[in-house]
Amino acid sequence: MKKNTITYIILVLLFTLSYSIVRYNIFKDVPWTDLPLYVVNKAISFAAIIYVAAYLILEKKDYHELSNKMRKYATNLIYIHLTISLILLTPSYYQKFFDGTKMNLTGQISLLSGVLALGLLNSLRFTKKLGAKVSLSFFKKHGAEILLFLIAIHLFAMGFKGWLTPGNWPGEMPPISLLSFITAVIPFFIKKNAVQN
Repeated sequence: MKKNTITYIILVLLFTLSYSIVRYNIFKDVPWTDLPLYVVNKAISFAAIIYVAAYLILEKKDYHELSNKMRKYATNLIYIHLTISLILLTPSYYQKFFDGTKMNLTGQISLLSGVLALGLLNSLRFTKKLGAKVSLSFFKKHGAEILLFLIAIHLFAMGFKGWLTPGNWPGEMPPISLLSFITAVIPFFIKKNAVQN
C-alpha cells in the first residue's frame, strides 16, 4: 500500500508538472527562466488540489489511514504553493490581482480564501482527535464542504475570466485553475459510506 501511495504521488506530480510546462513554457511562450518558481508553482498548486480531492473522497469511503496521508501531502504542497506565491506576488506576475501597485478586490478575495482553506485543511486533523471529547459536530459534519467552498472561491476569483475564452487557451489546453476547480468540486458528488450498525 505504501509503495502504491508513493507511486500515485509521483505520477500526479509528473502529470501536473508536464502539463504546466507544455501549456506555459511551450505554448504560451513563458520564458524558461520562469520555470523554477512560476511554472513549477502552478504544478504544485494543481497537485495539491488533486491530493485534497483524494483525501476527501477517501475519507468519505472510510479509508482513513490513506486519506490522512493525502491530507498531509496536500497540506505540505499548499504551504509550498503559498510561500512561492508570496515571493512572486507582484503586478508583473499577477497583473489581474493589482490596480497599479495596489492589490485589487479579486486579488484579496483569492488570497484570503486560499489562506483560510489552508488553515481549515491543517486543522481538520485536530477535529478527529477532539471530536470524542468536545462537541464539534457542525465542524466535523461540514468541514469538508467549507474547505471545498473556500478552494472553489480561491480558484474562481483567480481564473474565471480566462475560463470563458477557450479560443485564447495556449495550445487549446484548459487553464490549470479551471482543471483544479473541476477537481475540487468532484468530492461534492461522492456519497459518504453509510454508517454500519
